[in-house]
Amino acid sequence: IDSPGSLVQVPLVGDGERTIGRLTLLSPLPAQAFGGDDREELAALGAQAGAAWETAWLRHSLSRQSEDLNRSAGELSALVEASRALVSLDQHDVLDEILGRAIGLVAAERGSLMLLDEDGQELRIETARGLPGSIVENTRQRVGEGFAGKVAATGQPLRLTDTLEPGIVRAGVKDAMCVPLRIQDHIIGVLNISNKTGPEQFSDRDMDVLSALANQAAIAIQNARLFGDLQELLLSTISTLAKAVDAKDRYTAGHSHRVTLYALEIGRELGLDAADLDLLRIGALMHDVGKIGVSEQILRKPGPLTEPEREEMRRHPLYGARIVEPIRQLHPILPAVRWHHERYDGGGYPDGLAGDEIPVMARILMVADAYDAMTSDRPYRRSLADQVALQEFHDGLRRQWHPDAVEAFLRAHQAGRIEPIKGAMPEA
Repeated sequence: IDSPGSLVQVPLVGDGERTIGRLTLLSPLPAQAFGGDDREELAALGAQAGAAWETAWLRHSLSRQSEDLNRSAGELSALVEASRALVSLDQHDVLDEILGRAIGLVAAERGSLMLLDEDGQELRIETARGLPGSIVENTRQRVGEGFAGKVAATGQPLRLTDTLEPGIVRAGVKDAMCVPLRIQDHIIGVLNISNKTGPEQFSDRDMDVLSALANQAAIAIQNARLFGDLQELLLSTISTLAKAVDAKDRYTAGHSHRVTLYALEIGRELGLDAADLDLLRIGALMHDVGKIGVSEQILRKPGPLTEPEREEMRRHPLYGARIVEPIRQLHPILPAVRWHHERYDGGGYPDGLAGDEIPVMARILMVADAYDAMTSDRPYRRSLADQVALQEFHDGLRRQWHPDAVEAFLRAHQAGRIEPIKGAMPEA
């Protein structure tokens, strides 16, 4: 103090007699201006002020902790919800769901999900949001190069902001995060997120949340891939079985393959979704599997069948159903196998279903099977001309065939999608 005066300091006392600060008072009056009574009152004031400050600090601390807990609970809830949502076994759906959840969790404007190619040397964008189509189509990132490539090479997440990386503000990128998609010790791709909404930038907490989602996402992607592999194996096995059935009669070679292609065109015209079309494909390939139980002499007989032979042939849908029924995964295709010889008027076999009692898959197969039979050579007759076959459908509408399936077939035929299938054979 440059000029004469008085100074007094008293401690700010908190809980447990702990000193948490001090209160300093200056007076321009000469020394001894603060008497004993003053010091006692100031000491009491210091104790009250210390208690008040500590109470305020405690309230502020509790408020911050409550905010953090609420945010953590919200993030945990979002992650749990994301894990429940990532149950699709279609890889494209899984990838799109992952990216959407990631952008929502960290409040970002755009992002992309990249997977490694079969050689593990290059990343390609599989799905994206907020990015131009040209970037999605043309972006290739070598492992070890660039932002995403470094994450794929090291397996370590990266976060870039304009404060951490002054040169990052380019091409409309304010800030960005990239985390690896990892199955055990194997990197399968990366998840890129950029431009946090609002003035804030991505934080360490955002990085933790994104990394937690990436761990769930990688498992979901792997499950979808495994399911895809199993589907391919199943289709390959079914195709081989269909070829074996067709091979029992040289006149029906390629029949199941063509019926499948016709059925898919009808299914598309009827608006079936991708999952139902996949089932239709399997059902069409398997529709005649019951012919395995029919004598080759009957199948290859060049002339008309006797009544007992006809009865034996009519059992093949039942034989097929018995083959398929023990396989739980094939239960959805049972209508195709059992009921593809029913009739709209109820005069078909094996169960005499009529009208809308006939399931959609069976309605489609009834038309696809009949068209290939009419337009293919058989032991007892030459193939019918296309116009003759179409007239058969018109004549048999609401009698033999369901109108919905026939009309869908005719639309596909008029669009030119049926003719190229005629005579098609499966790949060896």
